[in-house]
Amino acid sequence: MSQPTNKDVVRYTLQSFIGKTRRDFEMDDRQREAIQRLCQLKDEKFEELCEDIANEIHRRSGMKYNKNSKIQDKFMKLSDHKFKNLVIDTLTVFYLKNPEYKMEEMPEFLENMKILIDQLKVDSEKAMFLAKLEKLNFYNKLKEFLEYTRKQGTDEKIVSHVMNAVDGKISNDASNFCEILSFPNIFLEKLNETKIFKESDFQKFEDHRNKILSTLSNDSISFREKSKTIKQELREIMSLVIEKSTIPALKIECFDDEIMEIIGLLDLLRTNIESSGRLDLNQIGATFSDIIDRIIEKARFKVDKEFISEIKIQKISLESLGDLPSKIESFQLIIDVVCDVRKFFQKIEMK
Repeated sequence: MSQPTNKDVVRYTLQSFIGKTRRDFEMDDRQREAIQRLCQLKDEKFEELCEDIANEIHRRSGMKYNKNSKIQDKFMKLSDHKFKNLVIDTLTVFYLKNPEYKMEEMPEFLENMKILIDQLKVDSEKAMFLAKLEKLNFYNKLKEFLEYTRKQGTDEKIVSHVMNAVDGKISNDASNFCEILSFPNIFLEKLNETKIFKESDFQKFEDHRNKILSTLSNDSISFREKSKTIKQELREIMSLVIEKSTIPALKIECFDDEIMEIIGLLDLLRTNIESSGRLDLNQIGATFSDIIDRIIEKARFKVDKEFISEIKIQKISLESLGDLPSKIESFQLIIDVVCDVRKFFQKIEMK
């Protein structure tokens, strides 16, 4: 069994002081900013900081410590709460810079990478296509399906014929809709049958509908007043309908290209490991970083800011991928980042 290195001792010291591992931490704005600053430290400076923090932990725990540490006075002035925050932040970055691994676990590592590639393939085009369909109405589901089959190489004439038929049916339905507005009682009945309104809005719809029906049956009101009231109430109802409707013709952002690029990079890494080839890890890290930038840009309105900040922290660690002590650590960091990106996809609500 190998002897623990100085890094192992530092890791154990920091872990034992807070009694947690990185996966247990819940980030807040303060910690995200602190971690970003720590990630920007050069490795040598960061290692010195870790050793100084471990030394202060020894002092606070009543153990022997180095009294000649230059930064000791600053640490001594920190309250227990602030010092613990510093330890948590530092340990988080320590994990990013020094992921735990064992050389004998290489076969398992390769298998995990293969599993991750397979999972990403499930996340790719078909999965995203199904996610897009979720909130579309029947006609737009059909149009999206036809467009999808066109991309898959289905006969162009067949796709065009069915697409034209769908467009014609939509046009006819739109004309019928305009006509049915001339018969508000029928329109209201059909609208009620669609169950488009949830409980919170149904009462509003009911109020407008009752106003229309009572106006229609009131013979003491002039035709002009009836027309004015009914049109006003129909406008209110249509406002409710529009609020509940999606506009599926707008482009829906998907991540097919980004997922396929990640799969390609993971395949390249796996092949490299198996063949003991050479790779420019800094270039790989830069490519991954660029992919994450594009994912963040597409998803900026779909995921909470906290989760985006966490992904940005991972992105910072990728930018120095080639500076890690070994390829194994670099590869493990990539797997960790890709797993977090998959969680990122799962949080995205397609609109």
